[in-house]
Amino acid sequence: GIKNLLNAILSFVWRIIGTVVISNIFVYWFAVWAYSTRIGTLYPNSSCNTLFKCFFATFDQTFKNDGGVGPYTDNTEKAYENTTSIKYDKFVFDNVFNIIILMIIMQIFASLIITQFGVLEEKAENRDEMLFNECYVCGERKATLDEKAKDGYQKHTLDEHNLWTYLHYIHFLKTTSTSKIDLPDREAQQLIFKEEITWLPFSRASKDDDDQRS
Repeated sequence: GIKNLLNAILSFVWRIIGTVVISNIFVYWFAVWAYSTRIGTLYPNSSCNTLFKCFFATFDQTFKNDGGVGPYTDNTEKAYENTTSIKYDKFVFDNVFNIIILMIIMQIFASLIITQFGVLEEKAENRDEMLFNECYVCGERKATLDEKAKDGYQKHTLDEHNLWTYLHYIHFLKTTSTSKIDLPDREAQQLIFKEEITWLPFSRASKDDDDQRS
């Protein structure tokens, strides 16, 4: 129920956090690369004259520009029109940055989100299939109940195993003192407080019908 949903959300959040941490490790690696080479001189306004400032500028500009850090240093590159080697350095830096950060890491983010939506959709479909094709209380299949009698599933879920009746019963046991109920209800109450469901009549419908036939 709610516990499983919270566990699924927390699991998804931890995967996202892990991906963010990994991406920042790569951003830091690129900041070290820029700071320790001539790439750092291309950062405008001396934004790469310390490693911390270089990391902050790299992180800040990664998603502000379509090409990551590349467009951030394009104007400064014009000051080096006669320096071919630094242009090659920038070319390698920009393309490796785009491949690792903007393509691979972002694809990981996208795949995590798409996968999570797929899992939630599958769970929703399974839940709907269970709600509309089997008894929520005993688990008896709709097709099996309809084979035994006309409108068997509808009569079964309305009369024998009405979901609302069981919900009212659970509420009654949770709000009633043990001293005011009999032994069978007391045993069911203890199982409910332990979050166990063994007190529910699983597959009881089939067994009762078989007993009646014999």
